[in-house]
Amino acid sequence: MFQSRYLLRERKPRDQEVRKAVEYALGLLGGFASWSAEFKPRQKPRLRGGAAENKFPRGVFPWLNAKIVDLGSEAEVQLPDDPAVIANFRASVRSAAGNGDVFRVPAAAGNVVYVWVASVKNTR
Repeated sequence: MFQSRYLLRERKPRDQEVRKAVEYALGLLGGFASWSAEFKPRQKPRLRGGAAENKFPRGVFPWLNAKIVDLGSEAEVQLPDDPAVIANFRASVRSAAGNGDVFRVPAAAGNVVYVWVASVKNTR
């Protein structure tokens, strides 16, 4: 398919083979009484999302009671002794550090903990 600028003779192709092909096509089209060229650009597909799901599951632990204590430069989060809750918390709040069911989170990530608790309890 030729570019519209080649057909309008606004641009000459660099490659000699392409230039000869354009000249040949224009020579063929010149024999007709009338012809027209139309440029219809194809729309590129919009990329949406990726391999990861962007919807966080809500209401997974409606019974969750988490204690969040503000310690100034960090916050301490005490979760129930449930492996599913702890695994979900570690996967969701990557800056959490701790063993068992007690974690410490930097103060900058304190709001993330509150949002996580609200999401898994479905109170948000």
